[in-house]
Amino acid sequence: MKNFKTHQALILFVLLAGSSGCIQKQKLLDSPLVSMSRTYIPKGAVLKSKGNVRGQFCESMTGDKGSIGLFDEAIKRAQRTYKVDFISNAAFWQEGSCVTVEGTGQILVADQNAYLPPPVANPDGTQPRYTPKKPNR
Repeated sequence: MKNFKTHQALILFVLLAGSSGCIQKQKLLDSPLVSMSRTYIPKGAVLKSKGNVRGQFCESMTGDKGSIGLFDEAIKRAQRTYKVDFISNAAFWQEGSCVTVEGTGQILVADQNAYLPPPVANPDGTQPRYTPKKPNR
């Protein structure tokens, strides 16, 4: 009888430990700067902090199996929610079937001397219809 109770307690412990492992938060990756909307910081622009941001995306939201694209979707969700261009000091976490990104939201602020690429001339030497506009201040 004593062995039976010991086995029951051991089985219960293993089941509880195993089930709680699915909901634990596990660090995946740290990155100094990420963005899904920008590939670089334009010359002359600076970043301005907008405070802490958080984005989460779960595989159940797409119906797909696996974690492909969850990082991208978590970054996009954080950028849209907080209206930021970049996330600095980004930390990625896995919580069950979800990926979470936490960091500091950054927006681009144009400097008065911000770099604008010169308009590209057409092969016949005429100016193109599109001319880059000065950035908003």
